[in-house]
Amino acid sequence: MAMDNQASGSLSASFVASNELAGLRTAVGKKTAELCARDYTRSLRAVVLTGSLARDEATWVREAGGWRLLGDAEFFLVLEPGARLPSRPALSRLQGEIQRTLERDQIVAHVQLAPVYTRYFTNLRPHIFAYELRASGLVVWGDASILALIPGFAPADIPLEDAWRLLANRMIEHLEAVAEAGTSAASVPEGLGYRTVKLYLDMATSLLVFAGSYAPTYRERQRRLGVLADTAGTDAGWPFPLGPFSQHVNHSTDLKLNGEWEESTELGWEVWRQGLQFARLLWRWELARLANVPQRATDGELMQSWMHRQPLADRLRGWMFVCRACGWLRSWRWWLRWTRLAAGGSPRYWVYSSAYDLFRQLPEVAKAEGRREIAPALVRELLSSLPVPRHSEVGSWPELVDEVAWNYHSFLESTRA
Repeated sequence: MAMDNQASGSLSASFVASNELAGLRTAVGKKTAELCARDYTRSLRAVVLTGSLARDEATWVREAGGWRLLGDAEFFLVLEPGARLPSRPALSRLQGEIQRTLERDQIVAHVQLAPVYTRYFTNLRPHIFAYELRASGLVVWGDASILALIPGFAPADIPLEDAWRLLANRMIEHLEAVAEAGTSAASVPEGLGYRTVKLYLDMATSLLVFAGSYAPTYRERQRRLGVLADTAGTDAGWPFPLGPFSQHVNHSTDLKLNGEWEESTELGWEVWRQGLQFARLLWRWELARLANVPQRATDGELMQSWMHRQPLADRLRGWMFVCRACGWLRSWRWWLRWTRLAAGGSPRYWVYSSAYDLFRQLPEVAKAEGRREIAPALVRELLSSLPVPRHSEVGSWPELVDEVAWNYHSFLESTRA
């Protein structure tokens, strides 16, 4: 789930370790459970907290009179079989009420509610999120055994593609943060700084899955990456020197979990630019292994090779989801376009490809402080690759990012297809 709550302020604000603030997690969980149980008494089986808040790895910022959560408070509403799923407007109203109630207690947190049936847990297959949910999910109301429904599997069972998807998702979220915050400030703005920290942390996660050393918490990943950097012996075979990367991950882990971010340690633009370079190199390194293509291949060749390896059934499953989301009959004007795109890959891969094309331009965009002109040919190419371009003409880089992000949130976030 994406972080949408990026209030004003700078990263020199005081970051406090969540293990010192267990009461905040309890308060958020208790109020969410209370209001969810009130609205869905007869159909609700459990309320489950997930994500970094459940793992005690959330980042809180002390502000005048209270606290603000960076990131989301993510909950599953587990419904009994046969119960009717809440509508999106109803969920939005409930989320808003929970947030307003928390604000009265001086807690600012963006709450996300995801309604599921119990079969959601029994049907989970090996991937990073499922492993972390089973290991660290927290039942804040109802059936305490609900997470035991998730099939057990080992970290080695997590598909490598899932790690690459995680990296691609973070790159899209990073694009959104750059488009929103800009790059003209003296130091990296808070929202973009938090996204940069998350990018470093999940680059480490992704790399460790490929290295066979994945762990479900940030601290353990930090430790394992350090061991890998110390024992690798040579940087040959890795996407970049592991030592410098491990140092950046150490710093990001401390900032995420348990540090005071003083003026003297504000996140600088050089750290941000290095993060972009690490991400691009890792994206290529992982994709070359997935597609079994030599590392010297171009970015486009790597992506096309991987897309062509995708089974037709997987492509069609993704396009069926898009069709349902847009309405079977209302989407008739897109059918020819979707048929053309389906021959090349799934909606996910097309969106990832467009996002990466924008991501690799970020250094130049930063130099131009967000005013860099986008070549019309590139605009047409990217828009032609998206499942649903909302506008036929896009006049700026942030607008093009918005097109990609809208397709990501609409067609990728709520499905594994």
